Amino acid sequence: MPNGDGTYTGQSGYFAGERLIVNRENGAVTHLDAASFVLTRAPYAPAAVIPGGVDGEGWHAG
Repeated sequence: MPNGDGTYTGQSGYFAGERLIVNRENGAVTHLDAASFVLTRAPYAPAAVIPGGVDGEGWHAG
């Protein structure tokens, strides 16, 4: 749902109640910032800071 200030609030499911900020550079959307999540269309650059860090064991269930 639009908040009127360029941000949105999730209405249901996993993002219910979370604030979504659309980040732009030179008018183009660069990424979406949803509370503690940063969503991009491309992988992070090797030298970039990864929000939340990286598990040394890699991806795994539970």
